[in-house]
Amino acid sequence: MSQSGSRTGVMALVCLVAATAAAAQQPRPRFAVGLGLTAPTGDYHADQSGEGFKIGWQGVAVMDYRKPGSPLGFRANAGYGENGGNNQLNADLTALSRCSARMRTLRTT
Repeated sequence: MSQSGSRTGVMALVCLVAATAAAAQQPRPRFAVGLGLTAPTGDYHADQSGEGFKIGWQGVAVMDYRKPGSPLGFRANAGYGENGGNNQLNADLTALSRCSARMRTLRTT
């Protein structure tokens, strides 16, 4: 390979690396998501009357933005989780709902 061909190859490599480094420094937001399971413990799992919650799920979404070279940035997190009631809690809430409906009926008549 000639000396001018080697120089051309080296210059092309330097330009490629410089362009890649410049593109990496452009500010752009980063996104992330996550999912997981939640396990209720203690009274949240079941209190003395047996009311409590079952294993549930949890999700999170993250957006992060920071300018290159800056120590400050912006991050927004959003999360949601859900645990369903166990059989005892659902039965007690259904009974309470029926009782409340009867009380409203008695007040209106």
